[in-house]
Amino acid sequence: MAKKTIIINNEKGIHATLASLIVTIASKYKSHITLKKTDSFIVANAKSIVFILSLGIGKGDYVEIEAFGDDETEAINELSIEITKYQEVWINKWIFLALM
Repeated sequence: MAKKTIIINNEKGIHATLASLIVTIASKYKSHITLKKTDSFIVANAKSIVFILSLGIGKGDYVEIEAFGDDETEAINELSIEITKYQEVWINKWIFLALM
């Protein structure tokens, strides 16, 4: 079993787009992978977008990623890197309109 705790830096926390990325990454691995807010008892399967979104993870929350299986270390490492570095990129619509 491998485990790692990360902090969510994304302004919107874990929303549908980031949850989808998590599911895509987790689904590449054979290991059983879970996510859990450190201040909660609810555990979510990292291969299910519905379960991930049900955690209600926001900016600044600490999240525990846990994996059990042959490729657990690789899964934990990739997920923690991708979740931590994920940032929303928004184009200000006024700047966009001014450039047209």
